[in-house]
Amino acid sequence: MNAITNSNQPAFGMRERLKPADTILRKAKNTYQHLSPHNLSSRIEKAYNLEMDPLYLNSEPYIEFIEKKKNISINRKLLYVLRKFENKLVHYRNLLKSSLNPVKFLIEELKNGGKLGNSSEEVALATIIGRINGQKNIYAGHINGLDHGVTFITNKPVEKGKKLFFKNKDAIIIDPQLGITDYADNYFLKIKDLIKTPFKKKPHFSVTPSDNFRLNDAQTEDLKKHYPELLIENFRPVKV
Repeated sequence: MNAITNSNQPAFGMRERLKPADTILRKAKNTYQHLSPHNLSSRIEKAYNLEMDPLYLNSEPYIEFIEKKKNISINRKLLYVLRKFENKLVHYRNLLKSSLNPVKFLIEELKNGGKLGNSSEEVALATIIGRINGQKNIYAGHINGLDHGVTFITNKPVEKGKKLFFKNKDAIIIDPQLGITDYADNYFLKIKDLIKTPFKKKPHFSVTPSDNFRLNDAQTEDLKKHYPELLIENFRPVKV
C-alpha cells in the first residue's frame, strides 16, 4: 500500500494527508451505534448548567446541595438511567479484563451486546480498525492530566505505561469522542480548555499508552473474516 508522508506542505496538504486518520475516526464512531454514558452525563450537566459543578451521581446530599445552590430540580429518573448505564459499563469492563480474547469481546459488546462505550472503548475500536487495515505504529492511550482516551500514530518508541511527550508533528491524534483528528501540536491546542493547567507558551502533548489490543497476523485475518464491516476500502496508511 502507498503511504501518505508528512512533508512541508501548505495547511491544505496537511489536511489531505490526515484523511486516512479521519476515515479511521468515522469508522470507529459510526460502524456500531452505541450509547456513551459520559456524553449523556455531559448533556445533563449542560442542561442544568452544571459545568462548574460536576454531577456526582451517587451522592444524593451533593445533588441536593447543587439543587439548593442553583435553585433547580434535577430529574432523578434521568439520573437513575445514567447510573444504570454507568454500572453496566463498569461490569463490562471488569469482564473485558478477564477475557481470553479482549479484542473480540470488545467488538461483540459494541456490536451485539450492551452497546455502551465511552472514549476508552471508541479509542480501542479505532486502534483495532487501524491495525486490521494496515496502519502501522497506531496505539491506544490516555491524555495525562485528563480522564480521556485517544488513538495515536507515531514513529517514536512506545512502551505501555511510559509517558510520551509529543511536539510539532511527531504524532497524529485520533479522538473519536471529540471527533478530532490532527497533528499532536494542533490537537493539544484545540483541547487545552479541557485541561485545567494554564499554558504560558505552546504546550507539548503528553500521553500514556494503555494498549491491550495487539494483533498478530492470524488474529488480524480472523477479524477481517468475521467483521468485514471494519474494513476500509482503498485505505492508504498515513505515515508520520
